[in-house]
Amino acid sequence: VDGFIEKSKDTLFADIVNCMADSANPVLQQLFTKVVDQKKRPLTAGTQFKIALAKLVDSLMMCEPNYIRCIKPNEQKRQLYAEEERFRHQIRYLG
Repeated sequence: VDGFIEKSKDTLFADIVNCMADSANPVLQQLFTKVVDQKKRPLTAGTQFKIALAKLVDSLMMCEPNYIRCIKPNEQKRQLYAEEERFRHQIRYLG
C-alpha cells in the first residue's frame, strides 16, 4: 500500500528520543540522534481531533440553519394517497 509508513508514523516526543539516544546500547544510540531542546511537544492525534472539532462547532454556531421538515403522507408509500390523521400527528409532534 502506497504511503502506509508515512500515514502510520507516531510522533515520538523529544524526551523519549533523547532517552534512547543516551542509552548504553550502541544500536539505540545509532538509531536515535539527540533532539535539540524544543519548547513544546508536538500535537497528538487526539489533540488535533479536538481542535478540529472545536473549529467545526464554532463555525456551526455562527450559522443560522434552516430546517425543512418532510411530512410523510402514508405508511404504505403509496402514490397520491394521504392519511389525514398521520398529517396531524406529524405536524403536532414535529413542530
